[in-house]
Amino acid sequence: FDENVNPYLTLNIHQAEDLATWQIDEICLEDPRNSLGETLKEFKERYPPVGTTIYIYGDATSKKADAKLEKGKNFFTLIENFFETNGYIYTRRVPSSNPNVETRINWLNEVFDKGIDGISIEIGDTCTKTVNDYQYCKTASDGTKHKEKTKHPVTKVVYEKYGHTTDANDYFYTYFYATSFANFTAPKGDFRRTVQK
Repeated sequence: FDENVNPYLTLNIHQAEDLATWQIDEICLEDPRNSLGETLKEFKERYPPVGTTIYIYGDATSKKADAKLEKGKNFFTLIENFFETNGYIYTRRVPSSNPNVETRINWLNEVFDKGIDGISIEIGDTCTKTVNDYQYCKTASDGTKHKEKTKHPVTKVVYEKYGHTTDANDYFYTYFYATSFANFTAPKGDFRRTVQK
């Protein structure tokens, strides 16, 4: 998940086996359906519960308390409540803090370019918003993502045009391939651990 609401709330769906991952779908509903509730309803319609475990990944900052919610509730507890109510088995996999943006960009570029540590990542052709993000999101002068802003022609809301689906993927990939990411970020000369399968 990536919690931004405009132009959509991002939910990317992946399957994985060993060191291979496949992004098989994306749910990026635009106004007026760009809410967590609508996104989860769409997920249930496409993927009804079948008894397998769903792993929830996302932005660590979404674990923060929200004044609009009752005490103890946050973005992830709302997702978990929906899954529980609808018969899904789930596990949350969200780190205590997000990895550095520049570092995760550099690591993913190495993965896509060289397939380091035997990692294989594929993105389905139907995941058009994700493909566009990877093609058009630019690098800022500080090495982070340059989030180009634009205005919605109908709602007049200003939002970041690209970067939401790639952010959601960053949170997944850096957690799922944590050993490779840790090795990449380790100072040179440190012992490189074996990637866990």
